[in-house]
Amino acid sequence: DAYLSLHSGAQQVFYPFADSKSRQRQVLPENHERLQSLADAMNEATGHFFTDTGATWQKNDYAADGTAADWAYSHHQIPLVYTFEVFGVPGDLPNCFEQFNPGNLELPDVTQKLLRAYDALAFEVASASACGKSTTLSKWENGQSKMLLDSTAQAHNQRLVRLSNIGSRLRALELEMQLRLGA
Repeated sequence: DAYLSLHSGAQQVFYPFADSKSRQRQVLPENHERLQSLADAMNEATGHFFTDTGATWQKNDYAADGTAADWAYSHHQIPLVYTFEVFGVPGDLPNCFEQFNPGNLELPDVTQKLLRAYDALAFEVASASACGKSTTLSKWENGQSKMLLDSTAQAHNQRLVRLSNIGSRLRALELEMQLRLGA
């Protein structure tokens, strides 16, 4: 299972923890090596769209107590928890809106790169949820997870369908934006 929170204001991939106590004590998740490895893989899948990856308290200038991502990881024990900062202009701009929102012409490119990161995450979730059964999965290519599944657990297939539905909605948003821009 995975939890993904989308934000803007930077182009980074964060994983828990963001709270002030974790920052003060320099606490990392038990599976921080896996989280970092996957964050790097998602960044690679986007062509290094993100400027940085890592634990939130390490990469952010401030603590953020009570985030949904920290709650999902700690309370619900979801093993793959990420916050995508999907757009940001470095520095302080006089117009805050410009710093946190991509322009209309940039939005299709930002969305396409986000889909590549999503595909890498979906690939990891599908791999991990194979329930120990024989499943052949190939590495993502060009933002598309290539999977050959055997007839294993139905729950595994249901997870793939849910992930596919989320991806379809993101792709529909991308198409809608392209139509609005006349692309």
